[in-house]
Amino acid sequence: MEHCGLDGATEDGDTLHKEKQAGRMTRDENDVLKIIDTLYKFFNPFLPASKQPYSRLTHLSSAIEASAETASDLLQAEDHGRTRFQEFIRDRLTTSDSTKAFHDPLKKLNLSTFSVKKSKKSATSHSTEILRSDRATFSRIALIAQTRHMDMREVFSYPLGPVPWALATPSGTLVKTSKSSLLPLLTDGMPQPAAVGTSSGALMLDGMAMLRARKLSDIPATFGEFAESTFTQMCKHFATYSRVDFIADTYRDVSIKNLERTARSAQGALRQHISSPQQRTPHQFSKYLAVGANKEELLNFFFTQWQRPDLVRRLPPGEILVITASRSCAMIPSHSSTTECKWCNAFSRHENRCPV
Repeated sequence: MEHCGLDGATEDGDTLHKEKQAGRMTRDENDVLKIIDTLYKFFNPFLPASKQPYSRLTHLSSAIEASAETASDLLQAEDHGRTRFQEFIRDRLTTSDSTKAFHDPLKKLNLSTFSVKKSKKSATSHSTEILRSDRATFSRIALIAQTRHMDMREVFSYPLGPVPWALATPSGTLVKTSKSSLLPLLTDGMPQPAAVGTSSGALMLDGMAMLRARKLSDIPATFGEFAESTFTQMCKHFATYSRVDFIADTYRDVSIKNLERTARSAQGALRQHISSPQQRTPHQFSKYLAVGANKEELLNFFFTQWQRPDLVRRLPPGEILVITASRSCAMIPSHSSTTECKWCNAFSRHENRCPV
């Protein structure tokens, strides 16, 4: 500093380097804190294998789980590149009778990455094959009916194709129906009871229906804020009821509903993990909820967050909140600490009801 003539430099002087000015140092420190805060929002990839929350290849920032094809391409990208490099050397430099010139373009590998979207598969060809099969079956029946006495009404009472049309479409997919259209059929002509709310009553909320009812514009920026806003929304019911139950479904792999979720997942829905409360919620929230594993992890995240002491203290005195997620259940009375329900143990013992 003395050699450069900066030993007596001050912030107001012309000889003080800009990196040493108080304003620049403060800005650099804030930038460092922002980087640290951003890294804490990611999940830690350097944990031991026994403590890793995810077993498959997962995006660091978005926590999106890679498909089997994407994981294979990403993990073997270096090997693919090395193989292509060796082919380039062999075909263009070391072989005397090579048909490829040095400047000929290289064919793109087209490896699958996190940003690659799956295309929707067309079922036109499969539908055509089934219709042709039906036409061939009908022609054989018509030929046999000319020589034998057959009751065609009885013949046509059976499906001619490989699948029953009451269960499947000509494309081979399951027949779908709108569940909302069943409600008017069940309630048509039935008297509607008046809503009754008392200070000693209990209210049972369908957890996923409650989350589905929220507008996409009202979804908070982070999962932690989403859990707190949903908790606040439930606490409003304590003005009328003394107990509120947040009931959620379980999402099994072997189920008819899971087949539909799998079909939706093939059309763009992604498996996304929740690494921390500071993680940002996905912009396409409807596609996020189209995957059953995402919904189950979201409910488990709520189950953990709502048992925080700062949220438990928000409950009105004497009120009770019961929350469920997967096979876990907890009863949170406001006058004491969290009391875990024994439903998990009761379920393993094949008991018929939850102690709560």
